[in-house]
Amino acid sequence: LVGMRLVPPAARIDVPSGATLLVPISVLIGDRAATSTESIQLFPSGAQLEGTLTGPGMSASLLKGAIGSGLQVPALGEAGDYWIRDIRIARDGVPILDTPDTVAIHCLGEVLIGGVTSTPMTMEEVRASGIQLGHGDYVATRFTMALTIGSNKVNLKIPVAIPVYNGQEA
Repeated sequence: LVGMRLVPPAARIDVPSGATLLVPISVLIGDRAATSTESIQLFPSGAQLEGTLTGPGMSASLLKGAIGSGLQVPALGEAGDYWIRDIRIARDGVPILDTPDTVAIHCLGEVLIGGVTSTPMTMEEVRASGIQLGHGDYVATRFTMALTIGSNKVNLKIPVAIPVYNGQEA
């Protein structure tokens, strides 16, 4: 399998506790990413994507996934840093292609929504927020959310333009 390699995401993945995650793993042929169909056709029947998940409060766990798709990570229950190592395509436990790369996952802990408010926006506020309106009628609203992620408090302000059809918001 000269010229082929597995490529997991290089950047750390942040996920709230309790959320499942599909980590994409690409098969590269030379410098080109193979399509899902090509990836499946390159390996023998019964081959699958595998990796080992480790992290706080758990023993090493074997993850499995479809070639050309990714590794399915179960919901993480404890905040902290997790890793997927020993990423490989294997058949009957025998590695066919592997990578020394590691995927870093940071479990943020619980994300709690403390409150959500909405406020109508003036046309000046719409322009200042960068929203560009097309033809038609719109209702512009700013949503403000108070979140708690682990022990950190975060306030998000999100401007939204909602089209109006026949007097009804879409």
